[in-house]
Amino acid sequence: YPRWLPPNVIALAGDAPRWCYGAAGLLLFAYQTLDGSDGKQARATGSGSALGELFDHGVDAVATVLIAACVLDVAALGGDPALAWGCLAAAFCAFHLSNCS
Repeated sequence: YPRWLPPNVIALAGDAPRWCYGAAGLLLFAYQTLDGSDGKQARATGSGSALGELFDHGVDAVATVLIAACVLDVAALGGDPALAWGCLAAAFCAFHLSNCS
């Protein structure tokens, strides 16, 4: 790295190629769009079931943790393991608490 480049700029740039962040954004948009339309389609066709709802919530739970991990990488907060695990646990708990009936 050049000597004039501040270390924080390197940390914020992350280790992943730039296209990975663009792809993650597009995939997140596609996930949210499809996640919102599958229930609507199930209700419209009368094919909704408890198993389908369980599957949908399972996919949402996994996606929530993966999205939080991507945000940690983009914000370069993964250097401190306690902070990283705390953020992932907070996202996981927020998802489950929002789905309690």
